[in-house]
Amino acid sequence: MIFETKALIERIEKEAKKFFTKASLCHDWSHAERVRKLALKIAKKEKAGLKIVEIAALLHDIARAQELRCKGNFCHAKQGAKLARDILKKIGLSPQEIGKISHAIESHRFRKSNSPKT
Repeated sequence: MIFETKALIERIEKEAKKFFTKASLCHDWSHAERVRKLALKIAKKEKAGLKIVEIAALLHDIARAQELRCKGNFCHAKQGAKLARDILKKIGLSPQEIGKISHAIESHRFRKSNSPKT
């Protein structure tokens, strides 16, 4: 199980890194790694699903560079959740896992219409 999860995370990292090639310095790949580290620390204390939290943290800003290029004409969290669903479906995660991860990504920005459920 641990090996399977490690291999899965490595595949997701590879997919996610593609979205950070033209990212701003404040939201580059190192930002995603810092978010992952902090999110896992919090998730362990809260007894949250570590796999879900780690994947969501890695993918949470995959549409950020696109949002900046479009001068903010769309929400990177919403677009990122859509992109993440496509990636996770291709990798073979279950619909339940995909739903939890995409919800975490979409709701990581605090907006009235998209508040976190967990």
